[in-house]
Amino acid sequence: MLVKTNLELLKKWDDVEKTQKAVIKSFGRWWFKHLDYVGGTRLGKLDEIFGFPYTSSGMFAELGCRCNSAWRYRDAPEYTLGGLAVSVDGFVVAYFDNDDCETLYVIIDKLED
Repeated sequence: MLVKTNLELLKKWDDVEKTQKAVIKSFGRWWFKHLDYVGGTRLGKLDEIFGFPYTSSGMFAELGCRCNSAWRYRDAPEYTLGGLAVSVDGFVVAYFDNDDCETLYVIIDKLED
């Protein structure tokens, strides 16, 4: 697992459905060792944590974390999960924000080709 404060992320996913499934699958293998639930609505399924994929309207394509559930990164608990993205070199990335609007990018997996 690699942590960065700056990372180039894909602005668009070519196959949104396939990428969304792969990203959630990667997150499913990773989250329970690295995140703590801290509030909001406790959701049952992984795909309920995230909203619809944004693939062209933001700074990068992402699965944003729903506002009704909060998850902290155990290695840096001042950071709250913002969502999931994919780097330009094909890595699944969880990104976290803190109260000072600083973002932390954590590489959690490599997408399969």
